[in-house]
Amino acid sequence: MDRYIKQIKLDLLGEVGQEKLFKSNVLIVGCGGLGSPVIDYLSRAGVGKIGIIDYDKVEISNLHRQSIFFEKDVGIKKVISAKKYIKKVNSKITVDIYDQSFDEKNASDLVSRYKIIVDCTDDILTRYLICDITKKLNKIHVYAALHKNQGQLSVFNYQNGPNYRSIFPSFNESSNILNCNDVGVLGTLPGILGILQANEVIKIILGQDEVLSGKVMIIDLLKNEFKLLNIIEKTSNKSNDKTSFMSLNKNSISLDTIHNIKRKIFVDLRNFDEKPRINNKKVLKIPLDSIENKFNNISKNKNIIFFCASGKRSLLASQIIKKKFNVKTYSLNEGADKFKLWLNEKKNKKYF
Repeated sequence: MDRYIKQIKLDLLGEVGQEKLFKSNVLIVGCGGLGSPVIDYLSRAGVGKIGIIDYDKVEISNLHRQSIFFEKDVGIKKVISAKKYIKKVNSKITVDIYDQSFDEKNASDLVSRYKIIVDCTDDILTRYLICDITKKLNKIHVYAALHKNQGQLSVFNYQNGPNYRSIFPSFNESSNILNCNDVGVLGTLPGILGILQANEVIKIILGQDEVLSGKVMIIDLLKNEFKLLNIIEKTSNKSNDKTSFMSLNKNSISLDTIHNIKRKIFVDLRNFDEKPRINNKKVLKIPLDSIENKFNNISKNKNIIFFCASGKRSLLASQIIKKKFNVKTYSLNEGADKFKLWLNEKKNKKYF
């Protein structure tokens, strides 16, 4: 207990509270700007079992805000690097890593294994999936989101409290929110929000009264503003809402069946600095944050297939463009890596 002596001295914690932390288990969805400080502070606090799910590799552009990674980690899977970091900080902790995307295929199984789910994702679709699964399985959802220099924080599904759909009942009401890959982010913001998420997790485990449930904390770092707003539930808050995550997949398509689509054009929604780079005259490069403004440059008499790094941004773009322009769109299930491999195979060139 010597390593925790400073926090054990606190009345709110003590040796009993420290034991609660060690017996607890937490799943962290996303190992980026938010996930890094959550991982760091929960491991230092002595949370006994930490699960981490992320499919990505460390990139040089991550280092300005993702504090558990270093230059030597570039190119390494984030979950592998994160586990090594935790073990250096606190070797007594059990670390489960899942090198995969969090999706409708694995969500129920993963969430069922943990008491608290920390939402450190940067896309809306995964957030709705976390919302619906945690509500279904009665798990606590610790939420944070950020945009440029602003962020928000709340705890959902806590003691019959509100959930994410209490604020945004349907996908369409939050579909204009972009992730940090699309619009950028002030590096200190995810650090602050991630620490606050870790703090809420610790409060929940210790059974503290002032958990951030039923309220949203709004932060603006440039204005030095911290506001607390009460959540007023909207009437259409239903887990079987027609805009649930599962229904968003109906326009998705895989590389195995792409040959069935005639007169098609591909749109790469990734930012210009994202790799691998794909150069092909049938592939248009339009980042997600520009897609609505530049969509008029795309031929409307073709079937449009969006793709990105993981399939999340492409689902979002497909939904937005289909609704606004009434055209046929598809979201490619596979990410850019697999698409490039598919593109380079000679047998597939006939499908262009």
